[in-house]
Amino acid sequence: MSEAAADLTASLSHRSAIVTGAARGLGAAMAAGLARAGARLSLTDIDIAELRRARDEIYGETGNDAIAVFEADAARYADAQHVVAETQARYGSADIVINNAAIGLATIRPDFVSRPVRFWEIDPRVWARILAVNANGPFFLEHAAVPGMIKNGWGRVINLTITFKIMLRFEALGPSKAAIEAHSHIAANALAGTGVTVNVITTGGPADTAQVSDDLGLPREALLPPSIIVPPVVWLCSDAANAVTGRRFSAAHWDTSLPPAEAAAGASRPIAWPELVTRIVVAEGSRIEAADGTRS
Repeated sequence: MSEAAADLTASLSHRSAIVTGAARGLGAAMAAGLARAGARLSLTDIDIAELRRARDEIYGETGNDAIAVFEADAARYADAQHVVAETQARYGSADIVINNAAIGLATIRPDFVSRPVRFWEIDPRVWARILAVNANGPFFLEHAAVPGMIKNGWGRVINLTITFKIMLRFEALGPSKAAIEAHSHIAANALAGTGVTVNVITTGGPADTAQVSDDLGLPREALLPPSIIVPPVVWLCSDAANAVTGRRFSAAHWDTSLPPAEAAAGASRPIAWPELVTRIVVAEGSRIEAADGTRS
């Protein structure tokens, strides 16, 4: 193990993390990366059998046996409360929340790229379910966990999102991720000075997960591996990132040959595209000055 890796392991050995949607794909990859770094884990998914398989694989790979699993629906606030309470009881605190659980358009039809899903074709119940998991779910878990983080003076919220291009292309999925993008920006500002940071992360391109359609036009081997998201996530969970908040990270642009702080600078930008803000005009033609000194 390199000296840098050893330092990172030490920095996470006293932290506990909740990862949602951890049975496979990006969630399982992030859970494994955090386990390698020594974190104590609470993993959630609606597929408990697959989640237990992922836990056993992570333990076999890392030797980290501090891995609790919970069958939980991200759209249920009671489930979020239960997972946070159990994590706090087991580990003494719930330090890190990684909101990865999501529903994509593959649940509507597998060829949604070549046959785009139009909004009038979506069953309203399916629309509501996608928004409930993708947008309400992160809020529910943060609502349950963040007060404890504030009390402890340290915490991490990392929300998984998608690229701007994909956000503007796919119904239901795009609006749900746009909602969590805006929420994350607001939350980061609200938590400034508390020791709790909020950042979002995207793979930066199509990753080899179940949510990527087979009709994308690319062979599976050309897709990004789920493990690409691990270096920025593990670094964001370390004390080295204590001052980093309100940022949007692209894992595909994280240069692992650079020191992590330099890689972070090159792979991130502010959450929610503030450069798109235009001047607000009021009746008198004046401008509104925001609390942070910027003008909108």
